Amino acid sequence: MAATTSDLTAAGIGAVVDKLQQLKRKHDDVRVKCGIIGVAGSGKSTLINAIAGEKIAAVSATGEQTMEPQEFHSGGIVFVDLPGCGTPQWPKATYLQRLNLSTYDCFILVTATRFFECDAYLFQELAEKLKKPCFVVRNKFDQAIDDGRFDKDMGEEQVRQEIIANVSKNLEPARVSRVYLIAARHPTRYDLPVLLQDIYSSLHGLKRERFVADMAVLCDEALNEKKKVAEKLVGIYSGLAAANACNPIPGLDIGVDAGLLLNLSREIIKIYGLSQSYEDFLRSTLGERKVQFMAVQHIIARIGSRYLTEEAILYFFRKMASRVAVKQAAKWVPFVGTLVAAGIAFKMTFGFGETLLDDCESGAKEVLALLANSNMPLPPPIG
Repeated sequence: MAATTSDLTAAGIGAVVDKLQQLKRKHDDVRVKCGIIGVAGSGKSTLINAIAGEKIAAVSATGEQTMEPQEFHSGGIVFVDLPGCGTPQWPKATYLQRLNLSTYDCFILVTATRFFECDAYLFQELAEKLKKPCFVVRNKFDQAIDDGRFDKDMGEEQVRQEIIANVSKNLEPARVSRVYLIAARHPTRYDLPVLLQDIYSSLHGLKRERFVADMAVLCDEALNEKKKVAEKLVGIYSGLAAANACNPIPGLDIGVDAGLLLNLSREIIKIYGLSQSYEDFLRSTLGERKVQFMAVQHIIARIGSRYLTEEAILYFFRKMASRVAVKQAAKWVPFVGTLVAAGIAFKMTFGFGETLLDDCESGAKEVLALLANSNMPLPPPIG
């Protein structure tokens, strides 16, 4: 028996849905494994939190050395705080094999003072033998600037050049292409934004997209990269909404899945760093700057009120429906009605996604401006 047009349409829609769901699963399932190497007190936990834009690693006040690998998850990024190399428990000869470091995507070698012989060995093994992206970080650069100014009457650039020369010498005979000078407690200052750009540039395909999606927003370049990932998700969700155009908005003859739109909102808002977890992270980062923090709170609350409740989403669609032509007669012809409903659902979901992206990008830029302002010295106390 020959297949009808409706049967072919149903089969075609089913194939599209399967493809879209497969793309979404691949995005959700991919993991970027980043090894963090450094001695106790180098600020590894603070650095992890700064890259993630949320407090996922507890910062130790005692500076105890990591004895076993410790994993910290931020969406699809898996940070692994690695134990020190060259100890009786983790000898150099078996270190790479026992920790299976060939399966990692990248490494960050961290210090707050200087690197040692085992650090030089690891860098050479990872970067030159395993050909893994390995980024050299000198943390607590703000303290080094203060010390240089106080002890040697040196300016920031002089301190920078001295540290770079010292770190490069420490890691010989390996050759270091760049030393990133950062202050993890001040994420938007110094080289941390550049470090994130270089990490995602070293990755490819879905791993790059996932790192971009889950890293903190620290500069305008990061926003540009995040928009590409967010636009792809909007397209996937719009296609799924079109295929599922069977749940009518109350009072309208248009199908939409409010739950699906809520999931889209949560993902996009998280990508742009406008979630509750980022607010919690900034609470400690901004410290005494209560005015800036309250402004960030307002931005995050504003975005949430527009997109994180079913009522707000349905209100958006009711407003938008007045601008979408719907031929009521089409519902009486099953085949035509299905295509019309799907087209309208796609158009409206895509329009919702574009508006969401614009608002999130605008909000993220406001937060960046506030963070940049927080880099300014605090005024002296009155009285």
